[in-house]
Amino acid sequence: MVTEPVTETEILANAPVTSARKRQPVFSMQWHLTTACLNQCKHCYMQRNNLIMPLEEWKKIVDDLKSLIEKWNCRGRILFTGGDPFLYPNFFELLSYARKTIPDLIIGILGNPELLDNEVIQKLIDNKLDTYQVSIDGLEKTHDYLRYGGSFRLTLETIKTLKKANIKTVVMTTVSTINLKEIPEIVDLMVENRVDLCGFHRLVPIGNGEKMKGDLISPNDYHRLLSTIDEKYQSFKNCTTSFGKGEPLWMLLQFEKGLMPKPKKEYTNLVWGGCNLGCSEIDILEDGTALACRRISIPIGKLPKQSIRDVFLFSAELNKMRQIDQIERCKDCKLLFYCRGCRAIAYATYGDYYKPDPQCWKI
Repeated sequence: MVTEPVTETEILANAPVTSARKRQPVFSMQWHLTTACLNQCKHCYMQRNNLIMPLEEWKKIVDDLKSLIEKWNCRGRILFTGGDPFLYPNFFELLSYARKTIPDLIIGILGNPELLDNEVIQKLIDNKLDTYQVSIDGLEKTHDYLRYGGSFRLTLETIKTLKKANIKTVVMTTVSTINLKEIPEIVDLMVENRVDLCGFHRLVPIGNGEKMKGDLISPNDYHRLLSTIDEKYQSFKNCTTSFGKGEPLWMLLQFEKGLMPKPKKEYTNLVWGGCNLGCSEIDILEDGTALACRRISIPIGKLPKQSIRDVFLFSAELNKMRQIDQIERCKDCKLLFYCRGCRAIAYATYGDYYKPDPQCWKI
C-alpha cells in the first residue's frame, strides 16, 4: 500500500499488474485540447470555455512525455479529446508532432462523428492513428434524446467509415436509468457492426450531468446489469469484437463468480486492478491543468510549467488520493487491491473521494 513519502520506485511498482507484468507498462495521458464541441450531451461532464493553448506549449508536453517513457522504460499513450479535438485549431500539427517525436506512441481519439470527412480520415491514416472512440448512449430514440436528432444514425455510419479505413473503432456508453434496459441490445448492435471494442461506464453527475443525479442507477440494478452483460459477453466469445471491463465493480462480480486472478506472492501488496486513480495516467485540461481523473476536478499540477514526472510522483493531492487505506468500506474489503469502486462517482455524490462507491452492492 502506498503511503507518504512516496518514491519513484513505489509508484512504478504500483502500476496495475494485470497488464504491466505481462508486457511493457503503458503510461497514459487523456488530453482535453478544447471544450469546444458540436454536441450538448445531457450527461456531459465538461464546463465550456474559450481557452486555447498555443501549439508550442503543447509540444513541450509531448517532449516531456518522450523523456518520461524513456526514463521509465515504458510505452506512452495519448488519448486526444475535448470537447471535440478537431475544433482545436492546431490539432493535426500536434498529432503529427506527437507521432514523429514518439514513433511507437499509442494514439487514440475520443471524439465525435460530425467532422470526420474523407480529408480528416486520410490525415488520421497518415499519422497512424491507433483507435477512434465514439459514443452510443442508447438505441436511436434514447441516444438522440441525450445528444441531438440524427446523431444515432450518423454515429453508426461513422463506425462503418472508420472500419473501411482500417481504423480501430471503440464505442462507449454512459449508463444511467435512462438507457439501462437498452445496454444488452447496444452490445448486440456493436457486435453486428463489428466494432473492435465496446464497453460502458457509469454516469458521473458533474457538469451537465449534475442535473441527472436522479438518474443514477441503484446498486442492485447495476449488479444485475453486470451479470447480464457478463453472460452476453461470454456468448460472443468467438466474435471479432472485444469487450471492455474497465469499470472497477467488474472485479467484485468476478470475485462472486470465483474468477478472480491470483497474483504471485511478490505482488500481493500491490494494486492489481480496479480504479486507476494515481496508478498509470493523468488527464490534461485545455489550460494545462493536470487532474488524476477527468471526473474529479481537483488540480494536481500544471503542465508544461511542471514536468509530468514531478506532478505524477510528488503532487501532494495525488499522493493523498493514493491512500487507499482511507477509503470507507473499501479499506476493510478483501478486494481493496483489486477494485476500490469508482472514486469519481463517490466524489461527485458525496464531495469526498474517500467515501464508498454509492453503486457498490457489497455491504
